[in-house]
Parts: sequence; structure tokens; C-alpha cells
Amino acid sequence: MLQNLLRTAGKDVLVRNYGVRGAISADGAGRIEDILDSSNPTFVLIMEGTNDLLYLSAETVRKNLAYMVDAAIARGEIPVLGTIPPDIHNSTKNIGKPIAKANALIRQLANERNVALADHYDALISNWHELTWDGLHPNGKGYEVMARTWFKPLNERISAMTSLPWLLLLLDS
Repeated sequence: MLQNLLRTAGKDVLVRNYGVRGAISADGAGRIEDILDSSNPTFVLIMEGTNDLLYLSAETVRKNLAYMVDAAIARGEIPVLGTIPPDIHNSTKNIGKPIAKANALIRQLANERNVALADHYDALISNWHELTWDGLHPNGKGYEVMARTWFKPLNERISAMTSLPWLLLLLDS
């Protein structure tokens, strides 16, 4: 969906998804360098932490995301961070995952590292009941909203560039 949006906007790019279902941010941090070395992307889209928050702290998510952002920057690649989407089970029971705290730390990290942010939580929360099939995972409409949310900061940055080999999409599932 993101690739189609970018191509419709006249950006000839390839989006690759290196997300691993059920992964935690430590998994992403552990494989980011190999992925970057083997793929040499221009942009690195990073959205991790949903699965972490079942067992680990928001600070752990931030630490691992910071590692991934720094690895991309060190290679001259452009990271874009994504906030963690809603979880209706978390919000209705008012227990469980510290999504608000993790997203505050993700926003803070984006600001500190001066990297773009795709705020999926804000884009999804008002209609989450219509954008999810189970309260946790987006449905087709939810993924469309997420694609548009990634699109905005990417389109702005791509427009400022003269050449773009392709994009790397690193998501958790």
C-alpha cells in the first residue's frame, strides 16, 4: 500500500518488509545491522515495541529503537520512526501494555535524533474499532491509514532528494 501511494505520487521506489511476526524490539536491534549491510536502503522505517510491552518496559523499547535509529544514521541512511498502534484490550481494561508511555518515549527519541515520525497511534485511535479486526491488529482499512501515515514524512523527504534506490520497511507483526 505504501509503495502504491509513493508511486502514485511519482516516486519510483521499492518497499521491502523485513518485519517478523511476533518479534520484539531486541530482535529488530539484533538483526538491523545485517539487514542494513545486505540491503543498503535509503530510508529505514522502524516500528517495533508492540510485542515488547507484554513483558518488557517502555524504556527497553526506546533503548532498542535508539540502537536501530543510530545504526541507520551511522550508515548514512534515513530512519523514520513509527509509534505503536492502539490496543483496544489495553485501553478498555486500563491495564496491561504501557502504550502511552512507550509512544511518548518514541516521540521524544524522534525529536532527540531529529528523525521523522509517523504517528500511527494518533492516526488510528479515533476510529480504531473500525480499523482493527481483533482490537490489536489492523484490518485492511487500518493498514491503509498506516500507509498514509508513513507516506507523509517519506514523501516530504523523498521530494527533497534527486535519486532514490529503494526503501526498507522494518515492522513488527
